[in-house]
Amino acid sequence: YTYHGLGFPVQLLNVQLRPFKDTRLLDCDLNMIEVAAAHMVPIKCGVLTGREIKFLRRHLDMTQTEFAQMIQVSRQSVITWEKRASDAGVHPAVEKVLRVSVLRKLGIGGELLAMSIDRIMNPSTKAVRLRINVESMLSPEAVMRTFLVEAA
Repeated sequence: YTYHGLGFPVQLLNVQLRPFKDTRLLDCDLNMIEVAAAHMVPIKCGVLTGREIKFLRRHLDMTQTEFAQMIQVSRQSVITWEKRASDAGVHPAVEKVLRVSVLRKLGIGGELLAMSIDRIMNPSTKAVRLRINVESMLSPEAVMRTFLVEAA
């Protein structure tokens, strides 16, 4: 099932769909999906999209000004990136700072921060759609480890 409720597509694996009137509804914790996605977007392969940057900023409950200050760019830069649906056009060095800053803000350190962001952001690395295995969603960190294995 592809979920579009975060502003970009996220493939949910092993999700239960519950019949409701003439449709089917997701039977899972959408807040947990948001948290898992917030942990996964900064480490996904390929460049970040404007929608993903906007999602991360909102998930961190930051204004455009606060987000810009966190990564030491202008507010106008954040506005411009967020307007772009696909490739946000962020300079690779700035995108690296953005990814690491978001991970730190989420409280992620150690081996994940030591992981090579350069490898993830390599233009020749194929971008992948985020996939969350809802059945095994015990914690965002567990989901992220699954994503890292699938993306490798």
